[in-house]
Amino acid sequence: MSGALLLLAMAAAADIWRSGSLAAWRGLGFIALTGSTCVLMTGLPEYLFDITDDRLLLPAKVALGPLSGALALMYLGIWLGRAFEDSVLRVSVIGGAFALLASAVAMILWSLLDTRTEARQLIAVSAVVNLVSVVLALMAAVRGVMLGDNLARWMVLACLCLAVMVLGLYAHALEISSSFWLWVVTALGTVAYFLIVIVLTLQRNQAQKRLQRIARGNHFTDDVTGLPKGSLLLSKVDDAMWRSARRGRDSAVIAIWFHNIYDLSHTAGLEVEHEIRVRLTALLRQAVGFRNVVGHLQARCFLVAVSAVDNRDQVDRLVARILSKMSYPMRVGYLGTMAHDFVPEFGIGVVHVPCADHGEPLQAIDKAQRLAQQASKRSEIVVQQELVSQVTSVASSAAASA
Repeated sequence: MSGALLLLAMAAAADIWRSGSLAAWRGLGFIALTGSTCVLMTGLPEYLFDITDDRLLLPAKVALGPLSGALALMYLGIWLGRAFEDSVLRVSVIGGAFALLASAVAMILWSLLDTRTEARQLIAVSAVVNLVSVVLALMAAVRGVMLGDNLARWMVLACLCLAVMVLGLYAHALEISSSFWLWVVTALGTVAYFLIVIVLTLQRNQAQKRLQRIARGNHFTDDVTGLPKGSLLLSKVDDAMWRSARRGRDSAVIAIWFHNIYDLSHTAGLEVEHEIRVRLTALLRQAVGFRNVVGHLQARCFLVAVSAVDNRDQVDRLVARILSKMSYPMRVGYLGTMAHDFVPEFGIGVVHVPCADHGEPLQAIDKAQRLAQQASKRSEIVVQQELVSQVTSVASSAAASA
């Protein structure tokens, strides 16, 4: 359990190094404080450092639990977002957090000033305070579900895992039981709690970022396929070219223009066109892998940027895989009598970019798109061997391949 928590803390620290956002710092603080509390309650520090004085770590043991509960409640309120405006929820979360914070301070003073009370009794009082925090968190999550927050259902599950974690850890610290399976369930419940909370936090943060981008009007990704477009796509292509230039390698830009992507929209509706684009995106990603940049120039045109090209055969093989994957007919629309057959008709334009010309991503993209449009009209692949040379073509019918 301690190893899993350490791994999660390292991942949170890496997220800070990557993004440096406030949410990343909150994640690290939550894992560090709550995870340290869990490890402390297992007795691992006493075992590793051969600590025999049961009062040496007592202030930390009795205070970190309520302090972690206060932090968890505050973060839960932030996670609930607009639902946090509910008066009942706000009072229980904020009031509970401040009460737990005051309890943590009181427990520290009690453990330091009162040496006559046994450590076991102080830990028992801390256990009761922590159970109160679990109840408050569970009430807040259930209230979020009642207010219509669908993700809060999973937060209820996280709170149940939290209850297992608290009960098991304090049972271990108070030596109430020595059951091996109880410790197994406690360890699994602890790791499950952290994993569920982390996943839910990431989902909520991504949703918030997406709403902020939409509110600002910065649509950097295609709404249907999720692929980058516009300035974001241009920057990714530029990065791919720079990576190639630093390694002294060429790069390539491949455009795929679909001539008949709107043909079924008039008879089958806009949903079918969306389905076609999503499925074509999946097929293209399968063909080119995850190392190469894949983006959307527009609804008809997909773009692939290939970095660190060793030789022209590498690009030829990639184009052959694209043809093989994307030339087959597909069944789209509702199953049964409402389904429709769609046979992709597309052209592929390829622009090879020498490492000396890496500073012209927009020029390469425009040329690749024009070549793909020409190939679409003539049912062939058009390859521009160099960014600055004349166009040569290699005839290969997409319809014949299908």
